[in-house]
Amino acid sequence: MNTILVNDEGQVRGDAFVQFFQSDGDYMAIQGDASDCYPSLNNFSRTLITTGNVTSIYDHIEKTNISDNVSFILNYEHGFHTSGNHYQA
Repeated sequence: MNTILVNDEGQVRGDAFVQFFQSDGDYMAIQGDASDCYPSLNNFSRTLITTGNVTSIYDHIEKTNISDNVSFILNYEHGFHTSGNHYQA
């Protein structure tokens, strides 16, 4: 699983890792840690819940620096952007 972190200056930080992955039918949860490669980002998670033809995505980021902007891209397909400690889409 590829994890890439990109900040507002366009720098790419790799080597974040997924700590937890769970998939059960229409439910998938991912939780990871990026503190070694991106000190201001403690952890991140993404939950996808599919009901019929609709998929809901819930994202969460914990950061040490509230003013830092972080983008998280998982497998180059799904991404989100936040400028606060907690973001949920």
